[in-house]
Amino acid sequence: MNLQAIGHTMQYEAEQIVLLFFPSHDAVSLQSTLSETKDMLLVTSVATVGDKTISHTERMEKDLCRTKRDRGNLIKRSAYYALSPLSDMPSPWGILTGVRPAKLINCYMEEGMSEAEIHALLRDTYLVDEEKIELAMAVAKYEKQFTPKRDEVCVYIGIPFCPTRCSYCSFIAGAGTPIDHETYVNLLCKEIQKTAEIIQHLNLRLRAIYIGGGTPTSLSPALLEKLLSHTCHVLAVPKGLEWTVEAGRPDTIIEEKLQVLKQNGITRISINPQTLHDDTLRLIGRRHTREDFFRAFQLARQMGFHDINTDLIAGLPGEDFPMFQSTLDEIRALRPESLTIHTLYLKRASTMRKSGALPQPKDAAAMLSYARRIAAADGYLPYYMYRQKATVGNLENVGYALPGYSSFYNTVTMTDCTHLFALGAGGVSRLLLPDKMVRVFNYKYDDAYVHNFDHVLRRKEEYLKIASK
Repeated sequence: MNLQAIGHTMQYEAEQIVLLFFPSHDAVSLQSTLSETKDMLLVTSVATVGDKTISHTERMEKDLCRTKRDRGNLIKRSAYYALSPLSDMPSPWGILTGVRPAKLINCYMEEGMSEAEIHALLRDTYLVDEEKIELAMAVAKYEKQFTPKRDEVCVYIGIPFCPTRCSYCSFIAGAGTPIDHETYVNLLCKEIQKTAEIIQHLNLRLRAIYIGGGTPTSLSPALLEKLLSHTCHVLAVPKGLEWTVEAGRPDTIIEEKLQVLKQNGITRISINPQTLHDDTLRLIGRRHTREDFFRAFQLARQMGFHDINTDLIAGLPGEDFPMFQSTLDEIRALRPESLTIHTLYLKRASTMRKSGALPQPKDAAAMLSYARRIAAADGYLPYYMYRQKATVGNLENVGYALPGYSSFYNTVTMTDCTHLFALGAGGVSRLLLPDKMVRVFNYKYDDAYVHNFDHVLRRKEEYLKIASK
Protein backbone atom coordinates (compact mmCIF):
# COMPACT_ATOMS: atom_id res chain seq x y z
CA MET A 1 0.00 0.00 0.00
CA ASN A 2 1.23 3.45 -0.92
CA LEU A 3 -0.68 6.25 0.81
CA GLN A 4 -0.08 9.98 0.59
CA ALA A 5 -1.93 12.62 2.60
CA ILE A 6 -1.57 16.14 1.21
CA GLY A 7 -2.96 19.16 3.01
CA HIS A 8 -4.12 17.18 6.05
CA THR A 9 -2.80 14.84 8.75
CA MET A 10 -5.64 12.32 8.70
CA GLN A 11 -3.68 9.56 7.03
CA TYR A 12 -5.13 6.99 9.41
CA GLU A 13 -8.71 7.75 8.32
CA ALA A 14 -7.80 7.31 4.66
CA GLU A 15 -5.87 4.13 5.41
CA GLN A 16 -8.89 2.54 7.11
CA ILE A 17 -10.90 2.89 3.91
CA VAL A 18 -8.08 1.38 1.86
CA LEU A 19 -8.09 -1.65 4.17
CA LEU A 20 -11.86 -2.05 3.79
CA PHE A 21 -11.45 -2.74 0.10
CA PHE A 22 -7.94 -4.23 0.07
CA PRO A 23 -7.53 -6.05 3.42
CA SER A 24 -4.57 -8.08 2.18
CA HIS A 25 -2.54 -4.91 1.58
CA ASP A 26 -2.63 -5.45 -2.19
CA ALA A 27 -0.63 -3.22 -4.53
CA VAL A 28 -2.86 -0.18 -4.21
CA SER A 29 -1.96 3.48 -3.97
CA LEU A 30 -4.09 6.35 -2.72
CA GLN A 31 -3.39 10.05 -2.78
CA SER A 32 -5.71 12.04 -0.53
CA THR A 33 -5.58 15.82 -0.94
CA LEU A 34 -7.45 18.41 1.12
CA SER A 35 -7.90 21.89 -0.33
CA GLU A 36 -10.30 24.73 0.30
CA THR A 37 -11.98 27.73 -1.24
CA LYS A 38 -13.55 30.64 0.60
CA ASP A 39 -16.65 28.63 1.51
CA MET A 40 -15.86 24.99 0.75
CA LEU A 41 -13.60 22.15 1.82
CA LEU A 42 -12.62 19.76 -0.97
CA VAL A 43 -11.01 16.34 -0.67
CA THR A 44 -9.76 14.66 -3.83
CA SER A 45 -8.76 11.01 -3.70
CA VAL A 46 -6.83 9.39 -6.53
CA ALA A 47 -6.74 5.58 -6.27
CA THR A 48 -4.63 3.34 -8.48
CA VAL A 49 -4.64 -0.45 -8.76
CA GLY A 50 -2.58 -1.89 -11.59
CA ASP A 51 -3.28 0.12 -14.71
CA LYS A 52 -6.62 1.50 -13.42
CA THR A 53 -6.92 4.90 -11.77
CA ILE A 54 -10.05 6.56 -10.38
CA SER A 55 -10.33 10.05 -8.94
CA HIS A 56 -13.16 11.38 -6.79
CA THR A 57 -13.72 14.74 -5.10
CA GLU A 58 -16.00 15.28 -2.10
CA ARG A 59 -17.11 18.78 -1.17
CA MET A 60 -18.59 20.24 2.00
CA GLU A 61 -19.45 23.74 3.08
CA LYS A 62 -17.10 24.94 5.80
CA ASP A 63 -20.03 25.86 8.04
CA LEU A 64 -21.14 22.20 7.95
CA CYS A 65 -17.68 20.76 8.61
CA ARG A 66 -17.19 21.93 12.17
CA THR A 67 -15.51 19.00 13.92
CA LYS A 68 -12.59 16.67 13.45
CA ARG A 69 -15.12 13.87 12.96
CA ASP A 70 -16.81 15.82 10.13
CA ARG A 71 -13.49 16.37 8.40
CA GLY A 72 -12.49 12.74 8.84
CA ASN A 73 -15.77 11.56 7.32
CA LEU A 74 -15.22 13.84 4.34
CA ILE A 75 -11.81 12.28 3.75
CA LYS A 76 -13.24 8.79 4.17
CA ARG A 77 -16.09 9.35 1.70
CA SER A 78 -13.72 10.66 -0.93
CA ALA A 79 -11.49 7.60 -0.51
CA TYR A 80 -14.53 5.30 -0.50
CA TYR A 81 -15.81 6.50 -3.88
CA ALA A 82 -12.35 6.31 -5.45
CA LEU A 83 -11.53 2.84 -4.14
CA SER A 84 -14.83 0.94 -4.31
CA PRO A 85 -14.95 0.62 -8.13
CA LEU A 86 -11.45 -0.91 -8.08
CA SER A 87 -12.35 -3.70 -5.62
CA ASP A 88 -14.67 -6.69 -5.53
CA MET A 89 -14.96 -6.31 -1.74
CA PRO A 90 -18.33 -4.94 -0.58
CA SER A 91 -18.66 -2.47 2.28
CA PRO A 92 -22.21 -2.72 3.65
CA TRP A 93 -21.19 -0.57 6.62
CA GLY A 94 -20.06 2.22 4.31
CA ILE A 95 -17.24 4.26 5.82
CA LEU A 96 -17.93 3.05 9.38
CA THR A 97 -14.74 1.34 10.52
CA GLY A 98 -15.31 1.18 14.29
CA VAL A 99 -15.88 -2.00 16.27
CA ARG A 100 -19.20 -0.91 17.81
CA PRO A 101 -21.60 0.87 15.45
CA ALA A 102 -24.37 0.91 18.06
CA LYS A 103 -22.18 2.91 20.42
CA LEU A 104 -21.87 5.66 17.78
CA ILE A 105 -25.64 5.75 17.43
CA ASN A 106 -26.08 6.19 21.17
CA CYS A 107 -23.54 9.00 21.12
CA TYR A 108 -25.68 10.79 18.55
CA MET A 109 -28.79 10.13 20.64
CA GLU A 110 -27.07 11.71 23.65
CA GLU A 111 -26.35 14.75 21.48
CA GLY A 112 -30.10 15.13 20.99
CA MET A 113 -30.55 13.72 17.50
CA SER A 114 -33.79 11.94 16.65
CA GLU A 115 -33.95 8.41 15.26
CA ALA A 116 -34.92 9.77 11.85
CA GLU A 117 -31.97 12.15 11.84
CA ILE A 118 -29.55 9.39 12.84
CA HIS A 119 -30.97 7.09 10.19
CA ALA A 120 -30.42 9.76 7.52
CA LEU A 121 -26.91 10.45 8.82
CA LEU A 122 -25.93 6.78 8.63
CA ARG A 123 -27.35 6.49 5.12
CA ASP A 124 -26.09 9.73 3.59
CA THR A 125 -22.93 10.58 5.52
CA TYR A 126 -21.65 7.14 6.51
CA LEU A 127 -23.06 5.34 3.42
CA VAL A 128 -24.41 2.41 5.45
CA ASP A 129 -26.82 -0.07 3.83
CA GLU A 130 -30.44 0.04 5.03
CA GLU A 131 -30.30 -3.50 6.46
CA LYS A 132 -27.28 -2.64 8.60
CA ILE A 133 -28.84 0.63 9.77
CA GLU A 134 -31.89 -1.27 11.02
CA LEU A 135 -29.68 -3.81 12.81
CA ALA A 136 -27.49 -1.17 14.44
CA MET A 137 -30.51 0.87 15.54
CA ALA A 138 -32.11 -2.20 17.13
CA VAL A 139 -28.96 -3.03 19.09
CA ALA A 140 -28.48 0.63 20.08
CA LYS A 141 -31.99 0.76 21.53
CA TYR A 142 -31.24 -2.31 23.64
CA GLU A 143 -27.90 -0.92 24.82
CA LYS A 144 -29.39 2.46 25.70
CA GLN A 145 -30.83 1.08 28.93
CA PHE A 146 -27.32 0.46 30.32
CA THR A 147 -25.64 3.43 31.96
CA PRO A 148 -22.13 3.47 33.49
CA LYS A 149 -22.03 2.27 37.11
CA ARG A 150 -18.65 2.64 38.75
CA ASP A 151 -19.72 0.60 41.77
CA GLU A 152 -20.17 -2.60 39.73
CA VAL A 153 -17.69 -5.04 38.23
CA CYS A 154 -17.66 -8.01 35.87
CA VAL A 155 -14.89 -10.60 35.94
CA TYR A 156 -13.39 -12.39 32.94
CA ILE A 157 -11.20 -15.46 33.51
CA GLY A 158 -9.19 -16.61 30.50
CA ILE A 159 -8.22 -20.23 29.82
CA PRO A 160 -5.76 -20.14 26.88
CA PHE A 161 -5.94 -23.81 25.92
CA CYS A 162 -7.66 -25.55 22.98
CA PRO A 163 -7.62 -29.16 21.78
CA THR A 164 -6.53 -27.93 18.32
CA ARG A 165 -6.05 -24.61 16.56
CA CYS A 166 -8.72 -23.82 14.00
CA SER A 167 -7.32 -22.88 10.60
CA TYR A 168 -8.98 -19.44 10.72
CA CYS A 169 -7.56 -18.66 14.16
CA SER A 170 -4.24 -17.45 15.56
CA PHE A 171 -5.26 -17.79 19.19
CA ILE A 172 -2.52 -17.45 21.78
CA ALA A 173 -2.79 -21.08 22.87
CA GLY A 174 0.47 -22.83 22.20
CA ALA A 175 2.16 -19.67 20.93
CA GLY A 176 5.10 -20.01 23.33
CA THR A 177 6.59 -22.74 25.53
CA PRO A 178 3.84 -25.27 26.40
CA ILE A 179 2.48 -24.63 29.88
CA ASP A 180 1.14 -27.34 32.16
CA HIS A 181 -2.57 -26.84 32.80
CA GLU A 182 -2.24 -27.39 36.54
CA THR A 183 0.55 -24.82 36.85
CA TYR A 184 -1.55 -22.27 35.03
CA VAL A 185 -4.69 -22.92 37.09
CA ASN A 186 -2.76 -22.71 40.37
CA LEU A 187 -1.44 -19.26 39.46
CA LEU A 188 -4.82 -18.17 38.13
CA CYS A 189 -6.36 -19.02 41.49
CA LYS A 190 -3.86 -16.68 43.15
CA GLU A 191 -4.80 -13.90 40.74
CA ILE A 192 -8.49 -14.51 41.49
CA GLN A 193 -7.74 -14.23 45.20
CA LYS A 194 -5.93 -10.92 44.68
CA THR A 195 -8.78 -9.65 42.51
CA ALA A 196 -11.33 -10.56 45.19
CA GLU A 197 -9.38 -8.47 47.70
CA ILE A 198 -9.42 -5.50 45.33
CA ILE A 199 -13.15 -5.85 44.67
CA GLN A 200 -13.78 -5.90 48.41
CA HIS A 201 -11.47 -2.97 49.07
CA LEU A 202 -13.20 -0.87 46.40
CA ASN A 203 -16.62 -1.99 47.65
CA LEU A 204 -17.70 -3.12 44.18
CA ARG A 205 -20.73 -5.28 43.43
CA LEU A 206 -20.12 -8.35 41.27
CA ARG A 207 -22.50 -8.45 38.29
CA ALA A 208 -21.29 -11.29 36.06
CA ILE A 209 -18.45 -13.78 35.56
CA TYR A 210 -17.33 -15.10 32.20
CA ILE A 211 -14.84 -17.92 31.82
CA GLY A 212 -13.65 -17.98 28.23
CA GLY A 213 -10.68 -18.84 26.12
CA GLY A 214 -9.60 -20.84 24.34
CA THR A 215 -11.70 -23.68 25.58
CA PRO A 216 -12.18 -23.78 29.37
CA THR A 217 -13.60 -27.31 29.17
CA SER A 218 -10.27 -28.52 27.80
CA LEU A 219 -9.26 -28.57 31.48
CA SER A 220 -9.70 -31.84 33.36
CA PRO A 221 -12.72 -32.24 35.65
CA ALA A 222 -10.43 -31.94 38.68
CA LEU A 223 -8.89 -28.66 37.49
CA LEU A 224 -12.30 -27.29 36.52
CA GLU A 225 -13.53 -28.09 40.01
CA LYS A 226 -10.52 -26.41 41.59
CA LEU A 227 -10.92 -23.27 39.49
CA LEU A 228 -14.68 -22.94 39.87
CA SER A 229 -14.94 -23.75 43.57
CA HIS A 230 -12.08 -21.37 44.35
CA THR A 231 -13.71 -18.62 42.31
CA CYS A 232 -17.07 -19.20 43.95
CA HIS A 233 -15.53 -19.07 47.42
CA VAL A 234 -13.18 -16.08 47.18
CA LEU A 235 -15.51 -13.92 45.09
CA ALA A 236 -18.47 -14.86 47.29
CA VAL A 237 -20.54 -15.54 44.17
CA PRO A 238 -24.23 -15.07 44.98
CA LYS A 239 -26.66 -17.75 43.88
CA GLY A 240 -28.12 -17.07 40.47
CA LEU A 241 -25.41 -14.62 39.34
CA GLU A 242 -24.87 -14.73 35.58
CA TRP A 243 -21.87 -17.01 35.28
CA THR A 244 -20.89 -18.21 31.82
CA VAL A 245 -18.45 -20.94 30.88
CA GLU A 246 -17.53 -21.43 27.23
CA ALA A 247 -17.87 -25.16 26.81
CA GLY A 248 -16.94 -24.35 23.20
CA ARG A 249 -15.70 -27.57 21.67
CA PRO A 250 -18.31 -30.35 21.87
CA ASP A 251 -15.54 -32.95 22.00
CA THR A 252 -14.42 -31.60 25.39
CA ILE A 253 -17.86 -31.97 26.97
CA ILE A 254 -18.47 -35.02 29.16
CA GLU A 255 -20.97 -35.67 31.93
CA GLU A 256 -18.37 -35.31 34.70
CA LYS A 257 -17.38 -31.83 33.54
CA LEU A 258 -20.99 -30.68 33.19
CA GLN A 259 -21.64 -31.96 36.70
CA VAL A 260 -18.76 -29.83 37.97
CA LEU A 261 -20.23 -26.79 36.23
CA LYS A 262 -23.69 -27.47 37.63
CA GLN A 263 -22.51 -28.01 41.19
CA ASN A 264 -20.58 -24.74 41.19
CA GLY A 265 -23.49 -22.59 40.07
CA ILE A 266 -22.73 -21.99 36.40
CA THR A 267 -25.88 -20.49 34.89
CA ARG A 268 -24.95 -20.19 31.22
CA ILE A 269 -22.79 -22.23 28.85
CA SER A 270 -21.81 -22.05 25.19
CA ILE A 271 -21.66 -25.15 23.00
CA ASN A 272 -20.30 -24.13 19.64
CA PRO A 273 -20.31 -26.37 16.57
CA GLN A 274 -19.60 -23.44 14.14
CA THR A 275 -21.07 -25.68 11.42
CA LEU A 276 -22.87 -29.03 11.26
CA HIS A 277 -20.98 -30.29 8.20
CA ASP A 278 -18.27 -32.80 9.04
CA ASP A 279 -16.21 -32.09 5.92
CA THR A 280 -15.99 -28.43 6.89
CA LEU A 281 -15.12 -29.29 10.48
CA ARG A 282 -12.21 -31.40 9.28
CA LEU A 283 -11.12 -28.67 6.89
CA ILE A 284 -10.99 -26.01 9.61
CA GLY A 285 -9.12 -28.22 12.06
CA ARG A 286 -11.80 -29.14 14.59
CA ARG A 287 -11.80 -32.70 15.89
CA HIS A 288 -15.47 -33.03 16.72
CA THR A 289 -18.34 -34.11 14.48
CA ARG A 290 -21.94 -32.96 14.12
CA GLU A 291 -23.00 -35.93 16.23
CA ASP A 292 -20.61 -34.84 19.00
CA PHE A 293 -22.42 -31.51 19.08
CA PHE A 294 -25.90 -33.05 19.30
CA ARG A 295 -24.69 -35.45 22.01
CA ALA A 296 -23.17 -32.59 24.06
CA PHE A 297 -26.22 -30.35 23.65
CA GLN A 298 -28.70 -33.02 24.67
CA LEU A 299 -26.51 -34.06 27.61
CA ALA A 300 -26.43 -30.46 28.84
CA ARG A 301 -30.21 -30.23 28.57
CA GLN A 302 -30.66 -33.49 30.45
CA MET A 303 -28.42 -32.22 33.24
CA GLY A 304 -30.53 -29.12 33.72
CA PHE A 305 -28.78 -26.38 31.75
CA HIS A 306 -31.52 -24.02 30.61
CA ASP A 307 -29.40 -21.16 29.25
CA ILE A 308 -27.30 -22.42 26.37
CA ASN A 309 -25.68 -20.30 23.67
CA THR A 310 -24.63 -21.73 20.33
CA ASP A 311 -22.10 -20.11 17.98
CA LEU A 312 -22.12 -20.48 14.21
CA ILE A 313 -19.76 -19.00 11.62
CA ALA A 314 -20.95 -17.61 8.30
CA GLY A 315 -18.51 -17.78 5.41
CA LEU A 316 -16.53 -20.89 6.26
CA PRO A 317 -14.41 -22.21 3.36
CA GLY A 318 -16.23 -24.57 1.04
CA GLU A 319 -19.65 -23.70 2.45
CA ASP A 320 -22.32 -22.15 0.27
CA PHE A 321 -25.63 -20.64 1.35
CA PRO A 322 -27.63 -23.93 1.35
CA MET A 323 -25.03 -25.51 3.68
CA PHE A 324 -25.25 -22.64 6.17
CA GLN A 325 -29.03 -22.67 5.88
CA SER A 326 -29.22 -26.37 6.72
CA THR A 327 -26.95 -25.88 9.75
CA LEU A 328 -29.03 -23.00 11.08
CA ASP A 329 -32.29 -24.84 10.49
CA GLU A 330 -31.06 -27.81 12.53
CA ILE A 331 -29.93 -25.50 15.32
CA ARG A 332 -33.36 -23.83 15.31
CA ALA A 333 -34.98 -27.14 16.15
CA LEU A 334 -32.90 -27.30 19.36
CA ARG A 335 -33.99 -23.78 20.32
CA PRO A 336 -30.96 -22.62 22.29
CA GLU A 337 -31.65 -19.61 24.49
CA SER A 338 -29.17 -17.52 22.55
CA LEU A 339 -27.49 -17.75 19.18
CA THR A 340 -24.37 -15.94 18.05
CA ILE A 341 -23.69 -15.60 14.34
CA HIS A 342 -20.07 -14.76 13.61
CA THR A 343 -18.68 -13.80 10.25
CA LEU A 344 -15.48 -15.62 9.39
CA TYR A 345 -12.62 -13.53 10.69
CA LEU A 346 -9.27 -14.40 9.18
CA LYS A 347 -6.60 -13.51 11.71
CA ARG A 348 -3.34 -12.42 10.17
CA ALA A 349 -1.38 -15.41 11.46
CA SER A 350 -4.05 -17.99 10.65
CA THR A 351 -3.16 -20.84 8.30
CA MET A 352 -6.31 -20.19 6.26
CA ARG A 353 -5.33 -16.60 5.54
CA LYS A 354 -1.82 -17.62 4.62
CA SER A 355 -3.14 -20.27 2.24
CA GLY A 356 -5.38 -17.78 0.45
CA ALA A 357 -8.43 -20.05 0.81
CA LEU A 358 -10.91 -17.19 1.10
CA PRO A 359 -14.70 -17.60 0.89
CA GLN A 360 -17.01 -15.45 -1.20
CA PRO A 361 -18.28 -12.26 0.49
CA LYS A 362 -21.62 -12.46 -1.33
CA ASP A 363 -22.35 -15.88 0.19
CA ALA A 364 -21.49 -14.66 3.69
CA ALA A 365 -23.79 -11.65 3.29
CA ALA A 366 -26.69 -13.90 2.29
CA MET A 367 -26.01 -16.11 5.31
CA LEU A 368 -26.18 -13.19 7.74
CA SER A 369 -29.35 -11.85 6.18
CA TYR A 370 -30.98 -15.27 6.47
CA ALA A 371 -29.87 -15.62 10.08
CA ARG A 372 -31.43 -12.29 10.97
CA ARG A 373 -34.74 -13.16 9.32
CA ILE A 374 -34.89 -16.55 11.00
CA ALA A 375 -33.90 -15.16 14.39
CA ALA A 376 -36.70 -12.60 14.20
CA ALA A 377 -39.22 -15.22 13.10
CA ASP A 378 -38.27 -17.43 16.03
CA GLY A 379 -38.50 -14.64 18.60
CA TYR A 380 -34.80 -13.88 19.05
CA LEU A 381 -33.75 -10.25 19.42
CA PRO A 382 -30.34 -8.81 18.45
CA TYR A 383 -28.80 -7.56 21.68
CA TYR A 384 -25.12 -7.15 20.97
CA MET A 385 -23.09 -6.66 17.84
CA TYR A 386 -19.51 -5.91 16.96
CA ARG A 387 -17.25 -5.75 13.93
CA GLN A 388 -13.68 -6.86 13.29
CA LYS A 389 -11.16 -5.99 10.63
CA ALA A 390 -10.51 -8.65 8.00
CA THR A 391 -13.95 -10.26 8.28
CA VAL A 392 -15.30 -11.73 5.07
CA GLY A 393 -17.28 -9.08 3.20
CA ASN A 394 -16.70 -6.44 5.89
CA LEU A 395 -19.60 -7.97 7.79
CA GLU A 396 -20.46 -8.20 11.50
CA ASN A 397 -20.96 -10.56 14.44
CA VAL A 398 -24.37 -10.55 16.11
CA GLY A 399 -25.68 -12.03 19.33
CA TYR A 400 -29.38 -12.95 19.33
CA ALA A 401 -31.29 -14.00 22.44
CA LEU A 402 -34.77 -15.01 23.46
CA PRO A 403 -36.40 -12.46 25.80
CA GLY A 404 -34.86 -12.74 29.25
CA TYR A 405 -31.74 -14.56 28.06
CA SER A 406 -29.43 -11.81 26.82
CA SER A 407 -26.01 -11.93 28.46
CA PHE A 408 -25.21 -8.98 30.71
CA TYR A 409 -21.51 -9.71 30.34
CA ASN A 410 -21.68 -9.55 26.55
CA THR A 411 -23.53 -6.26 26.81
CA VAL A 412 -20.86 -4.88 29.13
CA THR A 413 -18.15 -5.61 26.57
CA MET A 414 -20.03 -3.38 24.11
CA THR A 415 -21.23 -0.60 26.42
CA ASP A 416 -18.40 -0.25 28.98
CA CYS A 417 -21.05 0.25 31.67
CA THR A 418 -19.10 -1.41 34.53
CA HIS A 419 -15.53 -2.08 35.53
CA LEU A 420 -14.17 -5.25 33.90
CA PHE A 421 -11.38 -7.18 35.64
CA ALA A 422 -9.84 -9.62 33.15
CA LEU A 423 -7.67 -12.38 34.60
CA GLY A 424 -5.25 -14.84 33.04
CA ALA A 425 -3.16 -14.72 29.88
CA GLY A 426 -4.34 -12.12 27.39
CA GLY A 427 -6.64 -10.40 29.86
CA VAL A 428 -7.42 -6.71 29.24
CA SER A 429 -9.11 -5.00 32.17
CA ARG A 430 -11.14 -1.82 31.81
CA LEU A 431 -11.51 0.60 34.69
CA LEU A 432 -14.13 3.34 34.58
CA LEU A 433 -13.12 6.80 35.73
CA PRO A 434 -15.44 9.81 35.80
CA ASP A 435 -13.95 11.24 32.61
CA LYS A 436 -12.38 8.29 30.81
CA MET A 437 -11.76 4.55 30.65
CA VAL A 438 -8.35 3.07 31.47
CA ARG A 439 -7.13 -0.30 30.18
CA VAL A 440 -4.70 -2.53 32.11
CA PHE A 441 -3.08 -5.41 30.21
CA ASN A 442 -1.97 -8.83 31.41
CA TYR A 443 0.75 -10.70 29.55
CA LYS A 444 -0.60 -11.96 26.25
CA TYR A 445 0.86 -15.46 26.18
CA ASP A 446 0.40 -18.19 28.75
CA ASP A 447 4.15 -18.84 29.19
CA ALA A 448 4.84 -15.12 29.77
CA TYR A 449 1.96 -15.00 32.24
CA VAL A 450 3.41 -17.93 34.20
CA HIS A 451 7.04 -16.82 34.12
CA ASN A 452 6.21 -13.23 35.11
CA PHE A 453 3.44 -13.96 37.57
CA ASP A 454 4.91 -11.89 40.40
CA HIS A 455 4.65 -8.87 38.13
CA VAL A 456 1.05 -9.79 37.29
CA LEU A 457 0.15 -9.56 40.97
CA ARG A 458 2.06 -6.32 41.45
CA ARG A 459 0.20 -4.72 38.57
CA LYS A 460 -3.07 -5.55 40.32
CA GLU A 461 -2.15 -2.86 42.83
CA GLU A 462 -2.56 -0.36 40.00
CA TYR A 463 -6.29 -1.13 40.06
CA LEU A 464 -6.58 0.39 43.53
CA LYS A 465 -4.79 3.57 42.48
CA ILE A 466 -6.69 3.98 39.21
CA ALA A 467 -10.18 3.08 40.41
CA SER A 468 -9.83 5.27 43.52
CA LYS A 469 -9.31 8.43 41.46
